[in-house]
Amino acid sequence: MSFNFTDVPPGIDLSESRTASNNAIGIVLFVLSFVFVGLRLYVRLHMKREPLGVDDYLMFSGLALNAGNLACCIAGGFFGLGKHIWSLDPYQMRQITIVSQLH
Repeated sequence: MSFNFTDVPPGIDLSESRTASNNAIGIVLFVLSFVFVGLRLYVRLHMKREPLGVDDYLMFSGLALNAGNLACCIAGGFFGLGKHIWSLDPYQMRQITIVSQLH
């Protein structure tokens, strides 16, 4: 079956966008991970009074990757990520491709 992006299927609302919900999910997940990393850091340093270990540094790198994922999600939203492909122009499609290749 051949798929052509020039013909809009019937019943598709081209004004529909999931950009806001995509961004909200990314932000909520980042905030949750930030809170839990902060709580773990607090327990490790203040309650247990132990030095940071390799697992803690790996956790920090994971949090940094999560921040990068959030940045790509939000940046992609400016170029049409979350919209139907038929409502995007070639420039927006190229920019989304570049942003999606970053993560």
